[in-house]
Amino acid sequence: MGPAGAVLGGGYVIWLVALVVALVVFGSVLAMAEASLTRMTRVRALALEDEGRRNAARLVQIETDPAAYLNAIYLWVMLAQNGSAILVAILAEHYLGNIWITIVSVLFTLAYFVLVEAMSKTFAILNSDRVALALSPVVYWLSRILRRPTRVLIGLANILLPGKGLREGPFISEEEIRSMAEVGSQEGAIEEGEKEMIHSIFEFGDTVVREVMTP
Repeated sequence: MGPAGAVLGGGYVIWLVALVVALVVFGSVLAMAEASLTRMTRVRALALEDEGRRNAARLVQIETDPAAYLNAIYLWVMLAQNGSAILVAILAEHYLGNIWITIVSVLFTLAYFVLVEAMSKTFAILNSDRVALALSPVVYWLSRILRRPTRVLIGLANILLPGKGLREGPFISEEEIRSMAEVGSQEGAIEEGEKEMIHSIFEFGDTVVREVMTP
């Protein structure tokens, strides 16, 4: 037993274990929210609202300004992941000593990847509409809690980053959207015509006005 053994009582250890489990579950929810919302579009959200789906109005609100909500979710993800890892390290020191902290931390990281990053996100991708609708209220309230801290941190990043930075935070690039369209077409998530439409939008945006003018 490590030096922390004299500090951690049995009841305290149980609470730490319960908190780790809760953070892993919370991280899974956040991973599903992130995966489903990044695949959702405002047009699709409006279509779900027209169908009368529950929480569709909240989903439309989120998709109107997705960066503000997703940036807060990214911060929650970091808090859940790092918080659970720290607690696991404390428990490892308590039961196994300092030597095992690294080993247990690596094993926990691998397990966290399988449960949260792989399984949860895969489920969300396969059921993106249902998951996005179910978790949109959770995303809304979580983003409200961390909206100001997120803006402050993004502002700090823009100060430290050379150049103008981005007022609302990082966004997906054109190449990433094109790649997502290709993958979505291959997986059957979007039709071939929808993929071509996405590519044509960027191609039209790069077109010089002179090229489409009629004499």
